[in-house]
Amino acid sequence: MNLWEGKSGIYLIAEIGGNHEGDFGKAKELTELACKSGVDAVKLQIYTADSLVSKAQDPERHAHFKKFE
Repeated sequence: MNLWEGKSGIYLIAEIGGNHEGDFGKAKELTELACKSGVDAVKLQIYTADSLVSKAQDPERHAHFKKFE
C-alpha cells in the first residue's frame, strides 16, 4: 500500500471532525467504529474557542465553542 492507495485501491478517510464534542471517550469510540468499517485513516478536528471566534465580538458563539473544549 502506498500513501495514496488504500486496501481497496482508494485511500478512504473517515471524517469525524468535531463530532466528538471535545470528549476523548466519544472520539475514541467514533475512531474505533470508523476503523471497523474498513477505512484507511481517520481525521479529527481539535480546536479552542479562542482560535475560532472573538469572545469580545461574539460572546454567544464563543461560549458555544468553549463548551466543546
